[in-house]
Amino acid sequence: MRKKNIIGLIVSITLILPSLPIFAEEHNTPVVPVHEQEVITETVTNKDDALINDNTESIEASLDAPAVASDDVIENQETEALNVSSNEKDDSKENAVSKKEEKPQARAVGIDSEALLTQALNEASGDAVIEIVGGTTINLTKPLSINTSKVTRIRIQSTNDEPVTLNHANNQRHIAVTGTGVLDLTMNNVILSTDANHGTSKGGLELTNNLIGNKISGLDVRDNPAVASGWNSGFLVFTSNGGSLDLTNSTFINNGINVRNAVSSAFVMIDTQNADVNFDNVRFSNNKKINQSGGMISIYAKNGAITMNNVAMIDNEAASNSAGVFFTGSGTATLAITNSNFDGNTNTEGMGGAINLRLKDSSATSISHSDILNNHADRGGSGINVMLESSNGLTLDTVTVDGNTASRNLYDPETEEQSGTSSSGGGIYVEQMREHGYVNILNTTISNNIAGSGGGFYLYTDYSGNTEVSITDSIITGNIADYHAGALDFNTYGNSMDEGLISIKNTQITKNTVTGNDPGPGWNQGGYGGAIHYGNFENSPGALQLDGVTFSENKSAYPVEWSLSTQADDALTTVHQESILNTTYSASQNPFMPQYDNAYNGDDIYLGHSAIVYFDPNPDMIEGLDAPDYSESLNYALTVMGQKIQEPTTPSIPGYRFVGWFDEADNQWDFATTRIQEVHQYLHAKWEKIETYVVSFDLNGGDSIQPESQNLEANALVTEPEAPTRLGYTFVGWGLGKNDSNNLWNFATDAVGQESVVLYAQWKAIIPPVEMLTVTFDLNGGLGSFELSQVVTAGSKVSRVVNPTREGYTFLGWKLQTTARLNQFWNFDTDLVERDIVLIAQWEENPEVPEIPEVPEVPETPEVPEAPTTSETLPATGVDASYGVLLGSMIVFVGLAIIIETKRRSVK
Repeated sequence: MRKKNIIGLIVSITLILPSLPIFAEEHNTPVVPVHEQEVITETVTNKDDALINDNTESIEASLDAPAVASDDVIENQETEALNVSSNEKDDSKENAVSKKEEKPQARAVGIDSEALLTQALNEASGDAVIEIVGGTTINLTKPLSINTSKVTRIRIQSTNDEPVTLNHANNQRHIAVTGTGVLDLTMNNVILSTDANHGTSKGGLELTNNLIGNKISGLDVRDNPAVASGWNSGFLVFTSNGGSLDLTNSTFINNGINVRNAVSSAFVMIDTQNADVNFDNVRFSNNKKINQSGGMISIYAKNGAITMNNVAMIDNEAASNSAGVFFTGSGTATLAITNSNFDGNTNTEGMGGAINLRLKDSSATSISHSDILNNHADRGGSGINVMLESSNGLTLDTVTVDGNTASRNLYDPETEEQSGTSSSGGGIYVEQMREHGYVNILNTTISNNIAGSGGGFYLYTDYSGNTEVSITDSIITGNIADYHAGALDFNTYGNSMDEGLISIKNTQITKNTVTGNDPGPGWNQGGYGGAIHYGNFENSPGALQLDGVTFSENKSAYPVEWSLSTQADDALTTVHQESILNTTYSASQNPFMPQYDNAYNGDDIYLGHSAIVYFDPNPDMIEGLDAPDYSESLNYALTVMGQKIQEPTTPSIPGYRFVGWFDEADNQWDFATTRIQEVHQYLHAKWEKIETYVVSFDLNGGDSIQPESQNLEANALVTEPEAPTRLGYTFVGWGLGKNDSNNLWNFATDAVGQESVVLYAQWKAIIPPVEMLTVTFDLNGGLGSFELSQVVTAGSKVSRVVNPTREGYTFLGWKLQTTARLNQFWNFDTDLVERDIVLIAQWEENPEVPEIPEVPEVPETPEVPEAPTTSETLPATGVDASYGVLLGSMIVFVGLAIIIETKRRSVK
């Protein structure tokens, strides 16, 4: 009873914590290699591989055990097996219950030697998990065997975060797959490698399986320097007819193929018929191979679908075919690449820096939402190289092809040394071998790629093949070529092509350049077609069609213009009008053709031609040719046989009259009717010397720059020079005499006769205006008998006026109303008026004469009153009254004298 309770508790814990490793007790299910246990045991990951078998400690041991992966099996002795699949997240009972007769395999733990690992693999069956002690390095002496007849799914993993390293034996595989079942292999934190002491050749695994559902995940392949030594080999080789393989979550880092004659070998080799192969989240970086042919991944597929999602090819190097993916498809095989990145891969000898495709029958390739950057291929096709052998093709949708480069012919004229090699298609190279293929480019950027020809894109068609090209809603910018076509090179010589077979719509083609770099002796220097070169214009003039294209800032070393006649019956003009729609062109570098207005300007589009017309404006080397629109390297136009040409700009030579253009038979060329009948048509200008007369200019006292003389024909108009200047005079025109202002030369109508003339400047003296000023008299309180203002000329004197008068004052003179001259009187004899002024009268007050006071009258002697008639006699006081009267009078007289004197003095 106690045992059943324990078992029940274990089942409950297992259902709650499915990540705990509880191993089922089953009579035919091995728990660890060699040993069989009847009880649930703890897994210990130490080097002793100890097993704890005490039932009473099983629960505690289970709680302490490491986490179980999602595909481990959990089983109950007394109930139906519960199988939690790593591929299903459904919690339903239907997905949780597995058939009891399919017995799951528990994982082996604590392996740290080849013997234990081999034993675990030999004893594995069903779903198996094998753990190797983290940090362990196992040097194998023979391949590890996985028997797909016994094992339905197997995981080999580290016990912890430390990686496990498995080094293969010399010239041996890491893993040998046997059996007749499907391989489902997952490796987690396990490195497949080798070391120099143990053996460096071969490694990996080879799988031949025609069943659907093979899976390999988690490969970590590093530092294997010689994964192949023979033909068609590799680290991972999959061969199938009707089966399938998923390769996911894998990396290949710093591996190599160091044998030149390991032809067509690759790190991953796929050779299938009617099979599907899927790559998802696979990365290759810093791998190097020097063998002929093959890539990092080489695929030979007849029918079936190959898909690549989230594949990264970074900084790999190859000697031919491809430093990334090499795909050969036949039948109806397809390759689809999405969300992938190819960056910095180098093909040192061949074509195909990142992707190399050979499409046969009806096979096809599509690439979408991917970046192809900074790859290099010696001969071109540095981003993508495609060979179309029949009616098949390539589609690019939302792809960036940027910064890819190919080799260039370089020449140092000083040392006469040549280097590099010719190349085509810095970004993309397409070659049509036969039949009718296609290339569709949508929403794609092709930029900053470099090659000898076709910096961005190069198409070559054999005489028995044609390729339909469609470029829509794309940007093509900054590409560079040396020979032809900075951006797009359509080299389709000799074939008859349908109208519109090459179609470019709603696309920007800008800032592309063809350099014309001198490649040295033995090479055609080129330098044509800054943006587009179309080489089959004569056979198929309507094949190239543009609609809604914007050309801008494209440059070629020799922007040779096509001559499109303005005549209505000219076929070339008709083709341009019907094929080039809603398109803007780059500003022409060469104004050689006055009516030039077409896309065939050499900078934007250069067309293959069958005839060249050379123009020599001065065959007799007459001095003074005035033809700035002509240059020795650009005086020719391109056309095809049987077409008319446009008349170029008329040159001029002073003293000569241009007669016209003449052919080598000295027949004058009629541009309206004559058609080109020679591949090299030479036309030269013919001139007539004309008499000229000198018109010179005499400044006639002027002080400006002397105008240059003019040599003119009879009846010619004189160019009016800049008007001269003379101090104190106004220029009125030019006349035939020094004083001929009444008969001035009319430059608009007067023509030169048959004699030289001198034109004299005519002048009119400038009379300065008289300035009148006002002088105002301010009487300042006085009276005057004259006008109180005078109007005088500036610099003149003021007329003297009668002195004003003022009662009680003496007139002193006049002063200006200014603070600066308050103490200076106006001098009518010398002072001059320079502005409006006010003269103020100046006065001095006259002194007053004092009045002499009248002498006061001496008062009469008062009468002495009679003595009162009183009988009484007053008493005497002792003072005499007469003395007082005398003293008072004297005081009055003295006071009056003082007043008179004071008044007299104040008057003075």
